[in-house]
Amino acid sequence: MEKQVALWDAFPIYGYEGQSLIAKEKGCVTVPLKLQLPEVFTLDAREYTVLQELFFSIINVLGPNRLLHRQDFFLQEKYRPISQRLEGDMLERANEKHFDERPYLLGSHYLYISIVPKNYMRYSSKRANSFLSKNRDWYLNNTVPEDFIDTDVLKDFEAQVESVNNLINSTGLIKSDILDYDALFSANGLYAKYFGLTEKNAGMKDVDFGNNTIQVGDKQCGFFTVENLDQFTKAHIGTHEIYGKFTTRHNHFPIGNLFSLGFKVPHEHIINQYIHIPDQEKAVAGLRKKARSFQRFGTGKKDDSNSIYADQIHEYTRNILENHKETVFYHLNVLGFADERAKKMEMENSISAAFKKLKINAKQNTIDRKNLFFAGVPGNAIGIPSDMFMPMPSDMAASLLYCEGGYRDATKSLDGIRLVDRISGRPLSVSIYRDP
Repeated sequence: MEKQVALWDAFPIYGYEGQSLIAKEKGCVTVPLKLQLPEVFTLDAREYTVLQELFFSIINVLGPNRLLHRQDFFLQEKYRPISQRLEGDMLERANEKHFDERPYLLGSHYLYISIVPKNYMRYSSKRANSFLSKNRDWYLNNTVPEDFIDTDVLKDFEAQVESVNNLINSTGLIKSDILDYDALFSANGLYAKYFGLTEKNAGMKDVDFGNNTIQVGDKQCGFFTVENLDQFTKAHIGTHEIYGKFTTRHNHFPIGNLFSLGFKVPHEHIINQYIHIPDQEKAVAGLRKKARSFQRFGTGKKDDSNSIYADQIHEYTRNILENHKETVFYHLNVLGFADERAKKMEMENSISAAFKKLKINAKQNTIDRKNLFFAGVPGNAIGIPSDMFMPMPSDMAASLLYCEGGYRDATKSLDGIRLVDRISGRPLSVSIYRDP
């Protein structure tokens, strides 16, 4: 028989103080931000470079022992008619009713910034989400690490996140707001959205991890993970990609590096990206130690894999130091979900095909499903096992962050032309006079 745990005990967040969430796991402290990304197909190559430089700067500003979690929801909504349009003439009424209940994907985007313990990367994967095996009483005496009880640490961290928030807003490309209590914990708040996998709260669902699957209410879920550099088959990752469909010989049409994983997947899903910023000296020393181990077991022959890996590590650390970059640890996963078995297979094929377009061999991961699900809970990014991260230069990690938001709608306007967004399927009211 499967072990059952009440959601109260399985909920990873212990408390909310000031602007910060306190996780049960190691008392990790997180400040959550909501982002409004640029509309899809509106950025040029220069603006993609600005966004890459923005996140590169954020990594530098935050410094060691910080963990960034970017989370992008793509959830299904249904169009609701505008009441005033139903009072118009016969054609207006027919037009409005035609779109009634039409499903479309709605994107919402978040950034969670956490402090993590200094020795985070040394934790065994077996210790991830250890809070699940502890009872409530344990937290009355062992909640927050001593370093965080010093109020200056928390004040400095919140000030640091405030400066990141200002930095994001100063670009003029992305809007950012620190989330308050209601936005997180209300009936339609962020936690209800994550645990129900729905935009509007339909009551808390049971979450079942039995039979190598994840079931949230009626929805069957599956994870695809990228946790090893060998899964990237592309020779070079720049600040953006070129969208072949709209590109001509004379005019290149830029898109973000993960564009195919967003609205182009026509099923409900969540993209999770994690960037851990370690102490740089320790990280480089750890990589060199690994290179020495490879050399020790190498045969010295030209095609010996141990010697090749050692050379690659030396080349990587030299590139980091010579070009004044940071080394970070990166992880990417996509959680897809569908409410029917046939649709689940479609969803899995769709996500798998999207990764192949990006020249990434993602793996369908059932073994780590519980850790991956709880690490996706806002404020519990520390739940990702350390062995699922891969080392990466900070500029490459910044280039991989998802950039495209949905079209913003003057929907409530009564005088616009009715169009349908081809990417998300959303009916829009577009005024050709007000919003060129």
